[in-house]
Amino acid sequence: MEMGVMQIASMAFSVMGAISDANSKSQAYESQAEWNQYNAAIQRQNAGAALQQSASEQARQNRQARRVMGEQRAAVAQSGTGFGGSNADLLDQSATLAELDMLNIAYEGQMRARGHEIQAQGEDYSRKVNRRNAGNAKTAGIFSAGRSLLTGVGRGYGGGSASIGGHYDDWNYGGTF
Repeated sequence: MEMGVMQIASMAFSVMGAISDANSKSQAYESQAEWNQYNAAIQRQNAGAALQQSASEQARQNRQARRVMGEQRAAVAQSGTGFGGSNADLLDQSATLAELDMLNIAYEGQMRARGHEIQAQGEDYSRKVNRRNAGNAKTAGIFSAGRSLLTGVGRGYGGGSASIGGHYDDWNYGGTF
C-alpha cells in the first residue's frame, strides 16, 4: 500500500516536532548550565572577598590592640609601679586576647570563604548535570524522531494497523467463532 501525501506530511511534522522539542530542551539545559557557571564564578569571587575582608578586619584589630596596649604601658609607666608582677601579667593577658581576636577573625573569614566555595562547587556540579541533560535531550530527540519516522512508515504500509503481518481482516482463520 502506498503512503499518501497527508501521511507523509504528518510523519514529517512528527519528526520535525521531535527534533525541535529536543533542541528546545537541550538549549534550556545549556542555558541553565551557563547560569550555573556564572553563579560558581560569583561564589568564588565572594570567597576571595571574604578572605580580603577578614584580612582587613585583622589589620584593624591589630591596630586597635597595639593602641590599647600602648595606653596600658603608658598607664603602668605613669603609675610608677613598674612592669613586673601583676602589671606584666595584665600586659601579657592583653596581648594574648588581642592575638585570639585576630585568630577568630581569620577563622570566621576562612569559614565564610569555605561556604562560598562549597556553593561554587554545587553550581559546578549542577552545570555538569545540566550539560549531561542537554546531551541526553538531544539523544532522546533523535530516538523520538526515529520512532515517529518508523511509526509513520509502518502506518503507511500497514494501513494504520500496528499488527505484524498485515490487516486483521486479511487473515484467514479457516473457521468461525
